[in-house]
Amino acid sequence: MKKNREKLTMEQLMKDYKIDEQDLALAEESAVDDLEKRRILKMAVEKGNLNKTADKKADGRKSGLSHIKLWAFGLVAVLVFAMGGIAVAKMVADPDFINFLKPANEAQVEALNNSGADVEREVTANGTTVRARQIVGDSHNLYLLFDVIAPEGTVLNQEQYHFNQAYASVSTNSTGYYFESLPDDNPNDNKISMVLNLEADGKMTGKTLRLDLADLAVYVPEKADFETIIEGNWLLEVPVSYDSMSESHNINQKVEYNGNQLKVKSLEISPLALNLEINDHVLEYLAGDAEELMGIDDWENLQITMKDGSKATIRSGGCATVGPLMSINYQFDGIIEVEQIATINFCGQEIYSNQ
Repeated sequence: MKKNREKLTMEQLMKDYKIDEQDLALAEESAVDDLEKRRILKMAVEKGNLNKTADKKADGRKSGLSHIKLWAFGLVAVLVFAMGGIAVAKMVADPDFINFLKPANEAQVEALNNSGADVEREVTANGTTVRARQIVGDSHNLYLLFDVIAPEGTVLNQEQYHFNQAYASVSTNSTGYYFESLPDDNPNDNKISMVLNLEADGKMTGKTLRLDLADLAVYVPEKADFETIIEGNWLLEVPVSYDSMSESHNINQKVEYNGNQLKVKSLEISPLALNLEINDHVLEYLAGDAEELMGIDDWENLQITMKDGSKATIRSGGCATVGPLMSINYQFDGIIEVEQIATINFCGQEIYSNQ
């Protein structure tokens, strides 16, 4: 739904949003570290009354924020940008993404912000809106955070929801995907949040994600099945416009799996996932020797050791074959700092070292 924007004079802006002398003094300092910039931005947001609770009121279900305060926030963003700090267009990860991807420190939050983009896409059918909020990803993986907003007066408070038909695609050779419902921070309202988890064998950046959903259903324990509660069709097209943080490394190393010599040609790694490209013997796999390579994408075949001795944990894995190549993809259960990786082992053999 498009919102009308009224033009405001600078006097109107300054009348609603007052910047005190301390804020201006801080802005004039030439050397302000990142932590201080974040503190200034947080202070400005609080003064603009743009906290988490207020932001929920802007989802179209309740009274929205005034245009003046939205413009005031833009003024603050420009102020911080002028200090050489946070770029206006840079994503600030939504708390739902923070909880879902679990960055453990400021560096990991920064990696998450650098791997995503805000999204302004929504579609409404039968009074129910599907609204995309943010997208995070790398060359081969993406997560799309979106809301389902039912008509006013409808309460969405069950544990399990899904769409009877749910398709996601990007114009690449092969994709795999699934949806996850997020914890409901307000079980008395008409909104739920979900994440689309999608992986692809080809690069997705610069392309378009197509999300085609039909009929929202809820799980009924008594029936041991899902029951449609809202009929409708929702089609969203979302640009995959984030900057990929993937690093590419040529490996060209043979590894052994179930008696087969496979060649790890290359790997791409980002704060979100790792992708391996393998050749040799894949033609035999396509020709019918599937049993020999079954399970090659199992999580235990990959071990990433960080410089502090900890191990990266895996959320999911999958593989696809295209011609003579196999693409194996592993998504991390949280954000990792790529520069803190010490070694990567695949099928019990070290294929990468950064020690």
